[in-house]
Amino acid sequence: MAGCTQKEIVAAKNPGQPLYWQIYALNDLAKTEREIKKAISLGFTGFALTVDTVRAGKRERDTRAMLLETLVSKATQICDRDLYMY
Repeated sequence: MAGCTQKEIVAAKNPGQPLYWQIYALNDLAKTEREIKKAISLGFTGFALTVDTVRAGKRERDTRAMLLETLVSKATQICDRDLYMY
């Protein structure tokens, strides 16, 4: 999702400034087509098509973060248990 609407971008542009729109390929291709046609009607001349997968990839960084989160949680539980034992 953009931080601004297409109309807000058009309103903020300088005279002669080209407009580019980043569009995400949606499962609903008709909706994607409508968004592109709207952008063209507003004066956008360049497009960047972003195609992402619906599922997150298996990234090593995410696996490490999950492991770290699990270890911290376990360590916290152990510390809390030890505090109440005495």
